Amino acid sequence: MSTFDKSHIIQYVENELPADERRAFEAELERNPTLAAETARYRGLRGELEQRLPPDAGAEALKATLRVVRGKYFGQESARPAGKVRPMLRYVMAVAAGVVLILAGFWFFRANGPTLDELGRTEMITSLERGNHSDSALQAAAVQFNAGQFDRALPLLDQALGADSASQLARFYRGVTLWHRRRLPEARADLGKVYDSGSALQYEAAFYLALSYAQEKDTASAVLWLRRIPDEAPVATKAGQLAKLLQPAR
Repeated sequence: MSTFDKSHIIQYVENELPADERRAFEAELERNPTLAAETARYRGLRGELEQRLPPDAGAEALKATLRVVRGKYFGQESARPAGKVRPMLRYVMAVAAGVVLILAGFWFFRANGPTLDELGRTEMITSLERGNHSDSALQAAAVQFNAGQFDRALPLLDQALGADSASQLARFYRGVTLWHRRRLPEARADLGKVYDSGSALQYEAAFYLALSYAQEKDTASAVLWLRRIPDEAPVATKAGQLAKLLQPAR
């Protein structure tokens, strides 16, 4: 069982963890798909909050709102916004209240394991983050994807593939984006091409293909795709969790 809880996730995303704890947290992220999914979701919620604040609010208003969220949800005393943020307190409280309601359900770990949606959460890693040059459309798509704005990410991924039809990275994330939008046949078309390409994302594509069939309750097809994922693949742990979800209730 992970020794990290919701407070660690927030501190990690807000860059508040000490260096040694941050390294330990990142190591746990690599082997704990549930923790990784919850971390990605909080990051998405934070991005959503940034977009909801008015343009003139600035970074200080975002920080003030996050303090309110922590105070309401964790029972900690929150600092009172000061200076130019002070007139916005009522607005900040309203936005924070909405986020707290989301968090109330968000942090509930189910006894039966993660849901299909939780297993399907991931962050988009662009080629620039891997150390290479990247198309601007792909970079812009990553921002929207990681904020959970899949409708906005999709046309940007279309642009990236239009500029480079051989980009398996863009094709994979477009397939995942289409999966999030429940456009499953289109998602499978992209993910199938990524799998057939034998790229580094081959087994991740197989996992999302399995998820797409699981979403349609086609257990047999989902299991067939899961069987193509070797035990040493990075996505094997999540594949095992999905396999358990697909097992009939006893």
